[in-house]
This record gives sequence, structure tokens and C-alpha cells, in this order.
Amino acid sequence: MGLVAPPAVRAQTGRGPAGRWAGRVALPGAPLEVRIDLEHTESGWVGGIVIPSESVRRMALKGVDVSGRHVSFAVDERGGPTFDGVLEKGGTRMEGTFRASGFEYPFRLARAGGKPG
Repeated sequence: MGLVAPPAVRAQTGRGPAGRWAGRVALPGAPLEVRIDLEHTESGWVGGIVIPSESVRRMALKGVDVSGRHVSFAVDERGGPTFDGVLEKGGTRMEGTFRASGFEYPFRLARAGGKPG
């Protein structure tokens, strides 16, 4: 059975975390710009990430989990970085912690226009 956003989250955001998100991870020296696409399918949550500065055009996300306003996922590579965030009540922003190589950095994403994919 696939995961479904609770009614309270759907009511606040209209579609939970599904859709396109854009923002940055606050890495020391220079922020890392990212675009995240999240989609709820019959088999659960799936997604992809685009990282222009790393020439990552679309890499699959793994372990996408949505529980209430909490959203977490990992970049689909061995020991890949993880994102652990919370949707704001209005559902237009997501903030949290990006973890990679034993380090933690804050991230901020906002809903972005465009078709996921």
C-alpha cells in the first residue's frame, strides 16, 4: 500500500509535498542550488533531483517518506546525501537539514513553477 498524505496536510497544501521545489542548501562558501520533483504514485512517493552546478540533470531519489508535514529522502547513490525537512503550514516552503559525508547543513526550498519531471 502506498503512502498518502494525511487529510490535514492535504487541506493545508492542497497536494501535500507533490510538485516541483527549488532552493538551496547552505553549504560553506557557496550555496548549492537544487530542484526537487516529488510525486505520489500508486506504489508510494517517488522523486528526482537536479543539481545544475554538479551537472546532475535528474537523479532518482530513494526512500521518499512523507509523514504529516515531515518529508525525507536520499539521493539515489551509495551513501548518498539525505534531506530531512518539514513543510510550512501554508505548504509553499520546506525547510530542514541536508546531511552528507558526516556534515549537516540547512536547506530551504519553495514551490516552483514548471511541470515535474
